[in-house]
Amino acid sequence: MIARPASNRVAGRWQSVRVPGVAAKTDWAALLRGLDEPGVLGQEAGVCYPRGFDRAAQQARFDRLGALLSDAYGQPLSGGQGPYPEASFFGWIHIPPEATLTRAKRTRIPFGLTVIASNFGDLATYVPSSSGPVEPTWPKVHPDDQSRVEGALMASDYVVVPHEVLQKPYDGPNEWLFGTTETWFGRFFSVL
Repeated sequence: MIARPASNRVAGRWQSVRVPGVAAKTDWAALLRGLDEPGVLGQEAGVCYPRGFDRAAQQARFDRLGALLSDAYGQPLSGGQGPYPEASFFGWIHIPPEATLTRAKRTRIPFGLTVIASNFGDLATYVPSSSGPVEPTWPKVHPDDQSRVEGALMASDYVVVPHEVLQKPYDGPNEWLFGTTETWFGRFFSVL
């Protein structure tokens, strides 16, 4: 388990954060690069999940997250069984638009949220999602939704990585697989 940053808000650039129990500062770039294991062609270990991956422990934590989000939103929410095949993420839990307060700024179209747990470290993130018309940009997550989701993630011992951080270009040891146009989101939270 990696230490959870005390504050992890980022405004479009790498930001230093305080890590409890660690005297020196660390940053998101170092944290993500430190979890990125070099992969080997034809092997999932190192690419889809880290060596020593404990599927049962990850499933128990993911199930706990589903239960906490269900309590927070007053309806059953489940991510099913992980890890997701041929992916670097364990699973995702969708919170429907009618349960959230997140809305498009101009049109007020409701957005759901997708909470995603990575196979690597204790990383998790969440993003707005819509089954309706595509908006030119994602809306800002409503503070109430942010509090509920981040509270459930932290109570499940996940490190909440802001989506803005994950949009940075990927520059880890697996560029041979991902290419030079991939982002850190693609590395730790997508189908490979």
